[in-house]
Amino acid sequence: MPRFILAAALFSCFTGVLTASAIAAPAADSALPEDDVIVMEQPLPVSLEATETTAMEEIELPVSETKVETHKSLMASAGYRFMSFDGYGGRAAEYESLHSGPTFSLLNSILGRDHKFIVDGEFLSDNDYYANLAYDYMGAYRIQLRSDSLYHNLDRFVLTVPAFYTVAQQDSGRLGIRVEQDLASLRARMGTYPIHLNLQYWRIIKEGDTQLRFADLAFFPVGASNTLTATRRRIDQETHEGKLGFDAHIGPIDLIYDFTVRQFSDHGGTPVATFVARQDVLQPSYYQRAAGSYQHDEVPSSRYLAHSVKIHTEQTGGLVAAAAYTIAQRQNRSSLSQLSGVNGLTDTLQTAAGDLVYTPYKELSLALRFRHQEIDRETAVISASGFTTPNPGNNIVANTGIGTQKNVISAILSFRPVTDLTIKGEYRGEYSHRDGTDSWEPVGKLSGISLPSNSARHKGTLTVLSKPFKNLRLKARYSFTSVNQPEYGISFGERHDGQVIAIYSLKDRYGFSTNYQISHDTNDSSAIRRLDLQTPNFDPVPVYREKRQISATASAWGNLFDGRLSLTGTAGLLRSTADQETLFASTSNLNTATASNYTAQSLLYGITIALRPMEKLGTALAFQQVRSNAEFDPTSTQNVDASGVKAISALKSVEDSVSFKVDYQLYKNIACGVDYRYRTYHDDYNSLYDGSVHSVTTSLTAKW
Repeated sequence: MPRFILAAALFSCFTGVLTASAIAAPAADSALPEDDVIVMEQPLPVSLEATETTAMEEIELPVSETKVETHKSLMASAGYRFMSFDGYGGRAAEYESLHSGPTFSLLNSILGRDHKFIVDGEFLSDNDYYANLAYDYMGAYRIQLRSDSLYHNLDRFVLTVPAFYTVAQQDSGRLGIRVEQDLASLRARMGTYPIHLNLQYWRIIKEGDTQLRFADLAFFPVGASNTLTATRRRIDQETHEGKLGFDAHIGPIDLIYDFTVRQFSDHGGTPVATFVARQDVLQPSYYQRAAGSYQHDEVPSSRYLAHSVKIHTEQTGGLVAAAAYTIAQRQNRSSLSQLSGVNGLTDTLQTAAGDLVYTPYKELSLALRFRHQEIDRETAVISASGFTTPNPGNNIVANTGIGTQKNVISAILSFRPVTDLTIKGEYRGEYSHRDGTDSWEPVGKLSGISLPSNSARHKGTLTVLSKPFKNLRLKARYSFTSVNQPEYGISFGERHDGQVIAIYSLKDRYGFSTNYQISHDTNDSSAIRRLDLQTPNFDPVPVYREKRQISATASAWGNLFDGRLSLTGTAGLLRSTADQETLFASTSNLNTATASNYTAQSLLYGITIALRPMEKLGTALAFQQVRSNAEFDPTSTQNVDASGVKAISALKSVEDSVSFKVDYQLYKNIACGVDYRYRTYHDDYNSLYDGSVHSVTTSLTAKW
């Protein structure tokens, strides 16, 4: 339990600092919530994206004679969870540790006039837990400690390739990763001044094993073996981030400064494997490599530093303005010993933002926003041992680092002519420029899609919110987006998107909600240049693409017999289809592009029944099923034989989930319960990941 001991030590340290500060300075200002929330029916406030803007306002000290009741509550639970699984189980319970063990939970809160204290947590296993502690002293001093962990079961793929490849399946056993996050933060008022000091430490750890697949593959020399390998890779990564900043209320403006340092480290080591020689005297322009052991698939460490300055006027009044500027630098810290020139490369990021909101009266609001981003990337000069190249000094030519500049301009107009009707219109324009794209152009002996140096995106959105009846709320939205030069083959040139939402509720008796969204993308301007081996100047092959996506959800609920019986039903559909040109070979003199269709669909439906036959007894039964299918269907032509592609890419799976829960009140403050869950996964075309998981959790809960 080292993590909980560390959390307790940090809490003791913060409590000492807090107590000393509380004695030295009486309470004064309190902070408003740090996240600005845009409410459609109200005038739009300034909202700088990803800035965590903080506003402060003075508050009066509580009168010592005022009697304020302190609310206290405590709930603790202990139990045991029995886990069993048949088959794989990793897809039936993808984000759950499949191990039996004791379970615990705790919730303790003390909410008083001056002191507010909350501690809560839940422990399911060493890989799955949550703990949180928060303390607030009169709004002037706040601390928080939080730790949570999640486990992710990962699939192990079995390699299958044509006969002229060699397969080395060197991994076995179950795979998975545990992800842990820890957070400690302190916000303290500086004496009696309208200034707050903000400190934060954040850490994320990833531990476990994954499957690493790599290839020793080349077109030369003729007769050399080509191998596909799958091995286990140990994951041991951690990221540490520290933040130091302050926010101050200076007359009519608020000023915020943040300094961030983030360090990412990979302790798992870089894989090393033996590769065959790739040397051919008949191809002097190709990079040649001797046989030997080489490092591959490195996850480089990195360091990130950032300074941010934000300023805004008071969030009240008819005119509100805000501005922000950030300069950051990310440095690559590669540990490769066989390759040099990558370690120390830096990316410099600069962002600037400005917001202006004008609200002449409560029915009308206009917001103007501007965003600017610049990324400057260095270019590597790479030297690798074991390679003989056509360049002197054993150097490998690296493509130029692409620098980008992006400007975003948006205008939002919100109009509410009557109380139950709001009309909102928005325009958003994005203008991007890239430097250094020439070395990435697919010319000569390169294949791919040209990356445009300049592109522009325009988007218009119209939203209508209304309440035509007392208990009915409606929302309708339509947007159109156009891009003059799509960046990639799967990017769109035009997009139409529409959404309709309806919500109806009659007090606590019954209600329903529906959501329907549809989008249509088209791209008729992308083309792939084929690899030029013999015949120069191959004509680019157009790759047209059209995609449609539908998302629909519906739910209904009702309470019967004075709330003793509750019913909830849900249904959802997600369907995506794409018609596009697919290029099967970029090295052939023949045009191997053919029409193809990709379809993916998921259908979800479920029902939940909650019954309380007597005051001390409560039961709940829930069932859910998800049906998913996907297929890739290319058309065979004179130059392409696509038979068999549809069969090996098809997916048709069914996921079932059944849960049953019983709670019984033994005494006034003591209750017991049993929670049973059963989940299954089945694929009609591939039984490798089929399996089921059973879990039974017994618990004893006490409340005070």
